[in-house]
Amino acid sequence: MPRLCAIVLVSLLALDARISMAQDLSRYRDYALGSSVTAIVTASAARATDVKSLHERPALIQELDWHALYLATRDRVDSVDRVVFNFYNDKLYQIVVTYDRDRMAGLTDADVVAAVSSTYGTPEVAVRAAGAKKDDPFAPSIMVAQWSDAASQLTLTRDVYSRQFQLVLVGKALAEQARLAIKDSVRLDRQDAPGLEREQAAEDALKVETARLANRAAFRP
Repeated sequence: MPRLCAIVLVSLLALDARISMAQDLSRYRDYALGSSVTAIVTASAARATDVKSLHERPALIQELDWHALYLATRDRVDSVDRVVFNFYNDKLYQIVVTYDRDRMAGLTDADVVAAVSSTYGTPEVAVRAAGAKKDDPFAPSIMVAQWSDAASQLTLTRDVYSRQFQLVLVGKALAEQARLAIKDSVRLDRQDAPGLEREQAAEDALKVETARLANRAAFRP
């Protein structure tokens, strides 16, 4: 009897471990939310020069747009076409994965949901039997399924016309901080725009006048 209890306990622990692993929404493949720019550049084999700064105040917002290399073998072809990483103050807060249409050809919404569920567990919002419907008739894509926990949210979408699938993983806290920082950055840019335009106009006028004086002195009819 004690041996049976021990076996049952071990089985339950193993099942619990599998469930915990299947519902880990903190990462996509080798990329973990909260990672630094350097860590993601290294993990993705991208180039540091591919990282772009989108905003620099009041926080540093950066983006790495990476087109995946297909690791084609006789038995496996990677379906990822593109991955966009977004960073807030050197911390990864969003991963947007776009899948190749040709390599996903024929797959139904349910097929893709089942595949994603094998990694992340049962979704909170699942595909409807008759197919997901658009709340906004003009929206280019629809939500197919969504997974969520206290810290992260994973959303599977599909383009209405091309049927291209996309997976978006966000860290809720960092994403909200990034959203507020971007909003504030846009406000500051608009606030400074008139002064920057005047400075640019003065700089351009100075260049024109400098060229005029130089050319006038050198001009021989």
